[in-house]
Amino acid sequence: DNILFVFLVTVYWNYIGDNGGMLLNPQRFHSSMPSIFGPGECYTVLKTIFDSCIKCSFQPTSFINRILDLFPSINDNKKISSTQIKLENGTIVNIPNIENEDDFWEIIRMFQNGILAGNDLFISTLPHST
Repeated sequence: DNILFVFLVTVYWNYIGDNGGMLLNPQRFHSSMPSIFGPGECYTVLKTIFDSCIKCSFQPTSFINRILDLFPSINDNKKISSTQIKLENGTIVNIPNIENEDDFWEIIRMFQNGILAGNDLFISTLPHST
């Protein structure tokens, strides 16, 4: 029995400083990256974050490939439960099942560290201006 846990999350884009990582076009993310994702269901928020980053990337196809490398298709031999999310361009991404808020933030950390090469790009509270 697979039980899918659904809970609401809110994620903020930490827009303070030049904090977009090397793959995002600063002109695009400063003008079109939402400052808040959610509140919404955790997988919907992840989809919105991925889609927004793809739109703001220098090379969208390469960016999508990095997402697929980070979250590969689950092999039937592995007994890892996952949930599929469909991006705006039709790409299917297999996200490990999220059972609690810590799992959600672990996926956010994997995404921002593994692809964007930056810490604290996505945070759980409003960023403080300096």
